[in-house]
Amino acid sequence: QSPTTLPDIVNAIDHMEMTNEAYINVGNTPLYSPQVIDEYKTMGPGNRNEYPDTDWQKITLNKSAMMQNHHIGIMAGGDRIKLMSSLSYLDQDGVLPNTNFKRYNLRLNTDIQLTDKLSGNLDLSLRRTDGKEPSVGPGYMFQFLRSNNATNPAIFSNGLYGEGYNGENPLARAHDGGLRTDKNLLGLINIGLKYKFNRVLWVEANYASRFSDAHSKSFFRRIQMYKPDFSPGMAVPGVSSLSDQFSRSWYNNMRTTIN
Repeated sequence: QSPTTLPDIVNAIDHMEMTNEAYINVGNTPLYSPQVIDEYKTMGPGNRNEYPDTDWQKITLNKSAMMQNHHIGIMAGGDRIKLMSSLSYLDQDGVLPNTNFKRYNLRLNTDIQLTDKLSGNLDLSLRRTDGKEPSVGPGYMFQFLRSNNATNPAIFSNGLYGEGYNGENPLARAHDGGLRTDKNLLGLINIGLKYKFNRVLWVEANYASRFSDAHSKSFFRRIQMYKPDFSPGMAVPGVSSLSDQFSRSWYNNMRTTIN
């Protein structure tokens, strides 16, 4: 899979010239001087550390992401038993770095005719999901992919991160800003027995249970960013932090019906 639609982003020189035009249209002084624009044109190609021309989408987003989905199903039956079971697996990477989702499904449905008057059923469902993404979340990532313009430095030639827009550098956050992981387990079971005394009188008993277990962990790593002369600039967030959340629930239901 790959991004379906991405906006066309202007380069650094076009951004400066269009910004100046917008300032002039509302009666303000141009933001970028002719000297700065000329320096970008003449010196920029050989010195992107001081004259960045950043395509934030190109350097941050993956061009494509792997996705695989596998499914196995079994159906069998006879006069007294019917069975259907399935097992599936999904593994999906995202177009954002360090983004992945996995899902495992198991289902079992059985109907059994134990005697001429007694029948039963057993239904079982298990689902496990594992998710991973940058700790700031995809909403943040796309917001600042749009907020950062081409004159904001993302990464310098020596591998140090630039400050981006007001210290918000989605490239740095995606690769070194920490991760959020979510692991969820959900189980459902339904057991039923039905006894027919005759054509009009029967009794049925059912037991249903639902179990869920969720674990969410978020780690925000402090990232030091740098100015074009490689001196320390802003660092975000102020301190590294870790949060860990667990939740577990178990519901049971029993019902008897006589008709």
